[in-house]
Amino acid sequence: MNVLLIDDEASRGWKEILEKVLFNGEPISVAFDESSAKILLHKTEYDLIILDLRFGEVDYASDHITHFGGYKILKNFIRNSFRDKNFSTPVLLLTASNKAWNIVEMLENGVDDFYIKEHPNTASDLDFSRQNYKRLKESIPILINMGLKRKEIWLKIQTILNQISKGIVSNNIKKRIEEKLIIAYGSLFRRTSQLEKNNLLFNNEIIAFIVFWSILEEISHEYYSRKTEDDIKWVIASNNEIIQYIDSDEKVYSRFPSIKEEFIKNEEINSVFANQVNLSNQIVGILRFKLGWSHHRVRTDFLEKLNRYRNKIDFIHSSTTAILSDNLKSHENSAEGYKKINTMLDFIIEILT
Repeated sequence: MNVLLIDDEASRGWKEILEKVLFNGEPISVAFDESSAKILLHKTEYDLIILDLRFGEVDYASDHITHFGGYKILKNFIRNSFRDKNFSTPVLLLTASNKAWNIVEMLENGVDDFYIKEHPNTASDLDFSRQNYKRLKESIPILINMGLKRKEIWLKIQTILNQISKGIVSNNIKKRIEEKLIIAYGSLFRRTSQLEKNNLLFNNEIIAFIVFWSILEEISHEYYSRKTEDDIKWVIASNNEIIQYIDSDEKVYSRFPSIKEEFIKNEEINSVFANQVNLSNQIVGILRFKLGWSHHRVRTDFLEKLNRYRNKIDFIHSSTTAILSDNLKSHENSAEGYKKINTMLDFIIEILT
């Protein structure tokens, strides 16, 4: 485990105490000030960052949190940009102050938990000290596990960001995909209260999955030619593969049976349009004729694993059966949702390769 302690007083016993009490004697790295913290954070990915709030007499002379070393390190070197190496790393705040407004401000800006440091000579409430220590011990494995999940998703998102920078032509589509990736990440790992979970039925995984899924819309617009001479062809732009078209007798021709015949005829002007193929079938066309997937693989790896789950979670494209006899709460399963998000990201990576 790679842990970084950022504390100007680390050499006064805090490093050794934390190593012995929290990490079974395993050594942890140390930064004593902003400049050394910047170097280490730029160079190394950590599993956990333990961050002191104030650094030296200058910080203690100020009452405004934005002047504190810990705040500036958090804002400038850890949570500054989604691309930062340690953006997904959990941060545990150390503070000798129990001022609620300082702790809340740090939580608002990306700290995940906190521990109030106590000196043996000034600790007067033994019960508080015990609960404070117990809470610290219990928080470490929770934070480490959270960090592993965050890093797993963050790394896949970085892969997608690199892919779209090279493989997507439209700058607007690039920007929209980037924004959706960040929105989905934020939705997945946002701090959710018990009120939100129990009374407001929040499900971070389902919301994040829907946002990740919607990226397929952008990919489809990039891959398909939407402007044809007669507006009755559905064509993959990169290789001019025609997925469907209307013949002279206005009969639908489809390249393969996986895609339904989904052209729309406007009786008022007696015209047929090819721009109504649903998203799932658009993606099927890309998989078959751009990536060369077999019909069997399309069915198992996309339609059954992802498209079926998209329908199951029931927020979009709800079935009649679900609307009449089911409720949204019945589909709440965070573990399944997290697994499907990983599958969804792997799928996006492959379709962009």
